[in-house]
Amino acid sequence: MKKPPVSLLNSTRSVDAHQELAVAVIRQALLDATNPCAASRVRDGARAFLAGSPMLREWCGVAGLDPRVVLEMCGKQD
Repeated sequence: MKKPPVSLLNSTRSVDAHQELAVAVIRQALLDATNPCAASRVRDGARAFLAGSPMLREWCGVAGLDPRVVLEMCGKQD
């Protein structure tokens, strides 16, 4: 899994509170998936989420992110 781009992790765009929460969920999954110090169950869960799960698509929709872009960042293809 690739390291997440800084632009998603440090977004400065103007968003509503619910969008901010959704971005935070995706950001945390990206961080958990790439953290070698995280417990393996945490990394595995984050990687499963980021592999194109239906919940990733839901959170992307709330965040206003294109799930295809997030999947590309993670090295996954639809």
